[in-house]
Amino acid sequence: MGFSCFPAHFLVGRPTARHAGSMRNKLHTLLVAFIVLAVVSFVTAAANFKSIKRPGIIGATAGITELNSGIAIKARVDTGARMTSLHCGDGDLEIIDASLTAEENIGKSARLRVANDAGEAIWIDTYIDSYTEVRNSEHAELRYCVVLPLSYHGYEQPTLVSLNDRSTMSQRMLLGRNFLSGNFVVDVTLNSTDVH
Repeated sequence: MGFSCFPAHFLVGRPTARHAGSMRNKLHTLLVAFIVLAVVSFVTAAANFKSIKRPGIIGATAGITELNSGIAIKARVDTGARMTSLHCGDGDLEIIDASLTAEENIGKSARLRVANDAGEAIWIDTYIDSYTEVRNSEHAELRYCVVLPLSYHGYEQPTLVSLNDRSTMSQRMLLGRNFLSGNFVVDVTLNSTDVH
């Protein structure tokens, strides 16, 4: 008789009773595992589908609330602007222990006066996150940036906001892509009094 690497039941052509029972148990276990995996995958996919955030609708102007102060500010929505900006006139920003250069003021504590068109104003504590340089044909302007928690109809987001003099603009806030992107679709036929 020669050497074979196959078990004896393979050579005979029929599995033994003990081997057949073992195979049934393995197939049963494999089938149960497959069913459990399929159910878990289905439940996870269903939960993910429900949690997919669909963008809200926002108009050409929107009533935005700065959450530290509770002040509601009418903002112009601008998908062409990368960053949100807020009116900050002379005396509206106080940097604690201010340095002469903008770079040295990054990270410093500051007080910001947040106001709206109705004359409501509150001083809030914040910090200088960064600054940006805006150039036009006439001059270059440095603008400090702070992180403010902004809210629109229940959606809240900490947003990097540049501070600049918007006293000649019709709205005190310009809402840019860093607040809008992935969160809102703009419908220019709506205004800030429309509820979404």
